[in-house]
Amino acid sequence: MRTLWIVLLLLAPLLAEETPAPAAPAKSAADQRAEFKKKLVYQGGEFEAKVQDGVKGGDGITEWKLTYPSPVKTEFARNNTVHAALFAKDDAGSAAVIVLGGWMYDPATPQMARVLAQSGLKVLYVQIPFQEARTPVGEASGRRTLSADMDQNIASFVQIAQDVGRGMEWLVKERDVDAKRVGIMGTSLGGFAAASLFGVDDRFAGAVILLAGAEIGDVLLSKNWLLKSLATKLESMGYDRDKANKRMRWVSPRTWARKERKDAIYLVAAGADEIVPLETAQELAKLYGGARIDVIPGAKHVAAAMNLQSYIPKIQLHFEKVLAEQ
Repeated sequence: MRTLWIVLLLLAPLLAEETPAPAAPAKSAADQRAEFKKKLVYQGGEFEAKVQDGVKGGDGITEWKLTYPSPVKTEFARNNTVHAALFAKDDAGSAAVIVLGGWMYDPATPQMARVLAQSGLKVLYVQIPFQEARTPVGEASGRRTLSADMDQNIASFVQIAQDVGRGMEWLVKERDVDAKRVGIMGTSLGGFAAASLFGVDDRFAGAVILLAGAEIGDVLLSKNWLLKSLATKLESMGYDRDKANKRMRWVSPRTWARKERKDAIYLVAAGADEIVPLETAQELAKLYGGARIDVIPGAKHVAAAMNLQSYIPKIQLHFEKVLAEQ
């Protein structure tokens, strides 16, 4: 009997090692949502922005170019510095709008930002990660912003959110902007990001969403002339629209849309958009309780993007309403 006990004592550590540890309980959807929200909402921090001397144009708008460190660090040094431009009239008030452009190359949105400043708003155009001046050496603008690498897509959206949050903090601290009077506007890819940020962060008092919609996966798998190769690669990886939308759900506008914010958001869509399906833009308006949406009849994506300036009077009126001094 004594020998048996000795054997059992010797085997005990080995038996314990073979016993699998209990699996960690799966996180609930609510916990996942709360966890990801923390990644999107900027919490503040110390940083130094470098601002060039303002250049005043013949339109009466002064442009200040600035850079500041991104709160998100990547392996690409150029991407870790945010490039932005502030547009404002001499008598600009205390309301501001942060503007995000489209994927890869979008010359129209910065021009819209400048024109929007004619209304007396302070308008900050923020370059999206991995694009324009933030493009890694030897790469094409936007190649890493949106691709078949879903993990990288999500990381890019998180970085956009953090960069925008830091831009808002700079406006409030350095440009006398009222923290309760900040809006956000975005075109195409920037529109998807702006819509998600407006839904997730109550610090944005209003939003204008241009040529974007509820689901990012609807765009990634739409097989248009711009994204056909990307869609084909995703399909080879086993993705369809449903799987892509599920994978991207925590950065998609659908997840964060709230009906009570209906009156604070305004959308513009293209009636024949081959890149962002009209249905996903209309769905986003529905998710916001029937928010106002204007559809440009018969317009395709690029043509609509180049002609959005005709909607600036409506955009100005929207921001004038939602960013009004309390």
